[in-house]
Amino acid sequence: MQDLNTRLRRLITAYQRNYKREELKLQQRAKMERRERMDQLARDEISQWRWTRADEEAFRRTVASYGVEFDPATKSLRWSRF
Repeated sequence: MQDLNTRLRRLITAYQRNYKREELKLQQRAKMERRERMDQLARDEISQWRWTRADEEAFRRTVASYGVEFDPATKSLRWSRF
């Protein structure tokens, strides 16, 4: 009878250990999925963000004051003189 109780106790302990391990895996997976969703939302928000025309002109004036030139042909800034 004592042998049966010992086996049952070991079986219950093994089940609880395995169940806890699976719970931790599920929690970690859910945490990673939440983090990935938040990162994706942040990337989407950044990609949709645009400067206003006034802000863009103010930036160009500020950069030009430091010697960086705007190339109208390529519509980009030439950072070589910076």
